[in-house]
Amino acid sequence: PILYYGTDVCPVKSADKQSLQFALNKILFKIFGYLSKNDRQELSDLFGVHSIDVVVSEKQENFVRKFSEADDFLCTIISDMCTV
Repeated sequence: PILYYGTDVCPVKSADKQSLQFALNKILFKIFGYLSKNDRQELSDLFGVHSIDVVVSEKQENFVRKFSEADDFLCTIISDMCTV
């Protein structure tokens, strides 16, 4: 979770995503040892360890949805300005 901190709010560049993916791959390597691409995909399916691209896009969509649904007056005004 600490790797994803702030990715839902801040814009994430492609280079940032690559750096985060590298860190995630290193963590998986430390835990499980060498993993081939197929092994990483199987691990993703079994434990829900998805790629950085998938997680960041889901977190950003979730943030925008929650922000637009907020009852706060300021959030409503900003949300309306962004959708125009």
